[in-house]
Amino acid sequence: RPGLYWEAIADYNAANPLTPFSPMSWTDIQLRAPRFKATAAVNITDADVICTMLANSIPVEWVDHAYTFGVVYLETHFFEANALIDLYREIDDERHERLEQYGKPPAIPQWDGWRVPTEGDMICLHALL
Repeated sequence: RPGLYWEAIADYNAANPLTPFSPMSWTDIQLRAPRFKATAAVNITDADVICTMLANSIPVEWVDHAYTFGVVYLETHFFEANALIDLYREIDDERHERLEQYGKPPAIPQWDGWRVPTEGDMICLHALL
């Protein structure tokens, strides 16, 4: 949802003026996965995700770049027979409002493009998750 992370960073900075948000450098990437029990997954909120992103110092550019993937995901899963249709509709409505307010998030040119993940990519992802 365009602008949501920007707003969270602004809120964080307002609450922590002596230690404002500082994104990780592009050369020193270290990510820490959140620890949730499998049964708690259905209760993960936007705030939980944003707190994890802030704790990992995820640059806002990365989140902006992921926008296109999010749109494709919504379009793929946004159909009337889906059990989560009300949730998807709510998210899509908010997305349109935020697009009017913030505009389309920019992609990182060096990362732009799409390819189908290889079997090796999938193995790496499963190992991470």
